[in-house]
Amino acid sequence: MPDDSLDEARDEYFEQSPAAAFSILERGDTFPLGEGYVRWFTSEQLRSELEDTPYQLERYESDELYDGAGYIRIAELSRLG
Repeated sequence: MPDDSLDEARDEYFEQSPAAAFSILERGDTFPLGEGYVRWFTSEQLRSELEDTPYQLERYESDELYDGAGYIRIAELSRLG
């Protein structure tokens, strides 16, 4: 998700959730439709998160290559070792 859109991810469902008051929540954390939990990342944040795992990033590309809007990144990982 583009950085300037992260704050828009929080909607009325997020605000009404008791979990919205948790101090551990980070920018990009949401509760869509009041069910479940979603963590939105910027492209750079996602790449950083993936690099800090026991996996090797094999492929990282935009969904625009597949007629998408460019908001989704396709990541292919392989386990190290």
